[in-house]
Amino acid sequence: MDSKDRHGIFRQAVPVLPMPLAVLCLILSFVPGLGTFVAGLLVLCGGFTTEYPSRMQGACWNLLAALLMVVLAPILVGLIWSVQRGVIILQESMKHNIEEREAKEKEAA
Repeated sequence: MDSKDRHGIFRQAVPVLPMPLAVLCLILSFVPGLGTFVAGLLVLCGGFTTEYPSRMQGACWNLLAALLMVVLAPILVGLIWSVQRGVIILQESMKHNIEEREAKEKEAA
């Protein structure tokens, strides 16, 4: 069983972004929900992929997560969740970049 099969609804909505945008989302995530909100807009407007089949579905789950982070921010849960999600966005983007680089090296060899 692949680890992606066990991801929850919010985790499946994490987009794969270019590294500069992933770093920006991580920095913005220190304001609860802002990095996730920007990631959701990037999925909708920029066409970046999630584990969901449609961009609209991925964007909606990101925007809902951002709203929940803002609501939960007064009890610090929203802030912790926001920063954690920013780190996950960066990790997924780094993993995707490494996989792309390895695929290109195999083609060149």
